[in-house]
Amino acid sequence: MKHILLSLGLLAATTAAAQVPAPAPPQSKPVLLVGGTLHVGNGTVVPTRP
Repeated sequence: MKHILLSLGLLAATTAAAQVPAPAPPQSKPVLLVGGTLHVGNGTVVPTRP
């Protein structure tokens, strides 16, 4: 009986954790990302400039 209750409890916990979170509010101002390397989807890599 304990194994069944444990299994049901774990199933309920994993189901609750899989819920979709609410989306974040829209960006209010621009964001600049610096110091990274761009990996383009076609295999091209654009390194950062010093």
